[in-house]
Amino acid sequence: MSPNPNGAVSKKSERTFAQVLLIKKYWWLHALIVTAISVIGLVALGVWTYVGAPPLVNFVDSTGKVVVPEWEMNRGKQVFHLKGLMLYGSFWGDGAERGPDFTAEALHRTFTGMSKYYEMQIEKEQGRPATQDEKDGIAGKVKREIHQNGYDAAAGVIRLNDAQIFAHEELVKHYTRMFTDQTYEEAFQSGRVKSFVQNPDDIRALAGYFFWGGWVAGANRPGEIYSYTHNWPYDPDAGNIPTYATYIWSFLSILVLFAGTMLVLYVYGEMKTLPGEPFNGRDWSLTTVDLENKGDAYVRPTQRATYKFFAFAVILFLVQVLAGILGAEDFVGGGPGETILGAFGLVIPFSVVRSYHAIVQIYWFFMAWVGYTLFFLPRISKVPNGQRFLINLLFALCVLVGAGALFGIYAGHTGMLTDDMAYWFGSQGWEFLELGRFWHILMLASFCLWVYIIFRAVKPWITSQNLWSVPA
Repeated sequence: MSPNPNGAVSKKSERTFAQVLLIKKYWWLHALIVTAISVIGLVALGVWTYVGAPPLVNFVDSTGKVVVPEWEMNRGKQVFHLKGLMLYGSFWGDGAERGPDFTAEALHRTFTGMSKYYEMQIEKEQGRPATQDEKDGIAGKVKREIHQNGYDAAAGVIRLNDAQIFAHEELVKHYTRMFTDQTYEEAFQSGRVKSFVQNPDDIRALAGYFFWGGWVAGANRPGEIYSYTHNWPYDPDAGNIPTYATYIWSFLSILVLFAGTMLVLYVYGEMKTLPGEPFNGRDWSLTTVDLENKGDAYVRPTQRATYKFFAFAVILFLVQVLAGILGAEDFVGGGPGETILGAFGLVIPFSVVRSYHAIVQIYWFFMAWVGYTLFFLPRISKVPNGQRFLINLLFALCVLVGAGALFGIYAGHTGMLTDDMAYWFGSQGWEFLELGRFWHILMLASFCLWVYIIFRAVKPWITSQNLWSVPA
């Protein structure tokens, strides 16, 4: 028999799993196991990501002449992000759903372009259109060629055949019309903005980047029977169908997720049955309800300084809702929100309103959370000197980040800011990380300041007994 964490005596065989986990002398082992699994997992994933990354090098023809240079694809990637196209379409499935998945589209158009090339060859040589049997044979040939990996590691290039080069040129024509010809059935039209990618060099660079993404999705990894993206996206015409490993790992990942969730809920349920506070051995636990009912009705200046966080959160919430309405209207071709904006001479692209809707929902919740935590700090311990100034400074930084992100995203996506200025003060273009790099860094600084404000307030309250029992 031995004492449990709450001071009661119980037989070792009668301990629940939760009570075993609460034995403090073993916590170092728990922490070691969790840390080891996390670090090993992160290192392994990081290594596999870089070692298994597809090559981004020059595409060349059979003579070695460069067809799509590496710098052009990198420029296309830059344009893709700075213009917010991930917030319109997607790349390898990551992004919005208003437009196409550009890699899936490029892969399929590579198939149709190569098929067209071979059919044109037959018509040129035979003086007649290709028969259905010939088309079927062409389809199988194109499927094989798409999955043949033309990467030459020794030369550091990817070799394309004539059909693939023709398909690339067809892709350039497609994206040129998409971004410049509003009569095109697949024209880019977001938020009634005709297009803000007009530079022919930028459009060609985008086409090269999307072509590379399609090549990665189709070309088999060296020594494997599936592509770099494990045959994603699904495209039977191009030979992309799920492998058995896809089904197995999908099932196992879901199984592990459910098993882990059930284990957490099981342990949590056992802890709920234990008397008092499991982590400090007291007969009670400190919660925000206790802080609310502490009996101290006096509202301190530092608490009043938090009111503006809640007001700011309400404003941001309204911005998120309005952005969601405008985004929904764009899908159905207009509505009252767009009419109101038009009356003020404003046109907001879909990529902008989707960015607002995605990041503001996180930010307003964060503002409410910041205000809530700071409000209750005086109920825990004495207010340190200078705390009100730091709270006001934090609010100023948060407002600056919010305003800078809203104006910067619009300026970046619409071309008011370009290249480095767009990256730093406009939009990085990554989904959920749309705000410019400068605003991103400033937000991180705000987060650090928030943590510092909390730490200096709770530092007198932290003891070895209640270190693991913060207010919940």
